[in-house]
Amino acid sequence: MSSKNLRFSSFATALLLFLNVSVAGLGQTVFEGRVISVGTSFGNLDTDIAVDEMNIELGDAFTASCAGKTVKAEFVSDYADVASGAWLGLENASGMLQLAISFGDASGTLGCTQGDVVTVSVD
Repeated sequence: MSSKNLRFSSFATALLLFLNVSVAGLGQTVFEGRVISVGTSFGNLDTDIAVDEMNIELGDAFTASCAGKTVKAEFVSDYADVASGAWLGLENASGMLQLAISFGDASGTLGCTQGDVVTVSVD
């Protein structure tokens, strides 16, 4: 691949992140939303990203980015579905994606607060 194509590819990927779209061949679906609330006990991050729009299934891996940090997580139905200290995502009571760390502080670890932009990539 020439450096010209590489630059275009990086630009195209950044544009897709911005536009919140999926393109066949890139292998990822990218969603952008915001943190709408932070849990007081464990700093769980409730987002405004609708789980039913994500086309994600239990056990699927995804990447989440917020405040300049990126983590790998697993989509699960319960906090107990992952090991202590592992990142997870689950559907909250409102049908939105919640990011958390099992027995950890998601907000503190990522440095995210209410209103921050969250980007989620599903492979």
